Amino acid sequence: MGSKIDTTPLTGNSPVKSKSSATEDAAPEQPVKSRRKRSLSMDSEGSEGSTLVSNTSSETMGNDDSDLSYNDGDGRSHNRSRINHQSIRPVSDSEIELNRDVSLTVSPPHPISTLTAKSCFSAGFRYHKNKMISTDSDNADGILRHYVFEALIGKDRSTLWDQLQFWEDAYLDAVAAERDAVGMDQGPSEMIHRYESLGQTDKKRLEEDEDKLLSDTLYNMIAFMVMLKVPKPDIKKKVRRLLGKSHIGLKHSAAVNNLLDQINNLHGNDIDLRPSGSRQMRKHSFVVHAGSDNKGDVLFMEVCDDCVIIRSGNGAICDRCWYEQLINMTFCPKTKVLCLGRQVHGETRLDKFYTKKVCFIYTNTGI
Repeated sequence: MGSKIDTTPLTGNSPVKSKSSATEDAAPEQPVKSRRKRSLSMDSEGSEGSTLVSNTSSETMGNDDSDLSYNDGDGRSHNRSRINHQSIRPVSDSEIELNRDVSLTVSPPHPISTLTAKSCFSAGFRYHKNKMISTDSDNADGILRHYVFEALIGKDRSTLWDQLQFWEDAYLDAVAAERDAVGMDQGPSEMIHRYESLGQTDKKRLEEDEDKLLSDTLYNMIAFMVMLKVPKPDIKKKVRRLLGKSHIGLKHSAAVNNLLDQINNLHGNDIDLRPSGSRQMRKHSFVVHAGSDNKGDVLFMEVCDDCVIIRSGNGAICDRCWYEQLINMTFCPKTKVLCLGRQVHGETRLDKFYTKKVCFIYTNTGI
């Protein structure tokens, strides 16, 4: 404790010490072992305090900055960073995986320059995400996959593919099947009544959903017509006629028109298909009984993003409860009865359904 202070001036490339650092150097130096013990103790205190939330971190670690500094053997001063207890909390493994997945999705995607050809009918291009992308010609000879359309366009190619009325009927059937799958197959009067009862934002959303369904179906029909070698002028004529009959908006019809502009450079299955909306929608299906006990008719209740659909045993839609019409939704875990109160044509209607998974239905609704 009685060591002398070296007051000789510094020479060479050594940094000049300020008054504050000189004052700190004037304090008695601690042995190396005591400094290591002190640093270990401070680290252990920080790890123990990491699971707690403290509003007085300055009182815990000391208010003087000199408590957070130490000197090494060379006489240089180091400041230890102050631990903020409010920003430290235990993190679970699921949160770590979630943060890792979010960081991967946020990173900007790299632009695709080339793609591999899918079949031997490719002409050097692929239409992927509304863009023409050249294919790698080196891998064209190593294609080992064989598709169904290759057998349909062989020597025994049917003349049915050249009949444009066949494609129009197929388009209408595909739209009807897709509307039934997503729950949009209500009658015209019911559709108009619901449309008039919605606000401007919901009306716009409903129009966007309808246009997307029609444009995606028409887009995929073009891809199938190209696969089966339908003449390109006939494809453009039929598709543009269906665009006018379907009354698709400019936003979604632009994607179809862009594809028609590039159709002369596309052959075989060069056009990548779009996934249908019914394959992407999230819905939960439950088996319920009509009424307040299990003696009622067996029905299927589908909880969708915008409504609850009631289907019969054969799959036909019996009723549809839109969330904007729903007044009250309650359930009793003891009797396992779900009650739906809604406004239909100016009258209040109450429907009861019995199911063992009444709690899951209540928590999965998008209300």
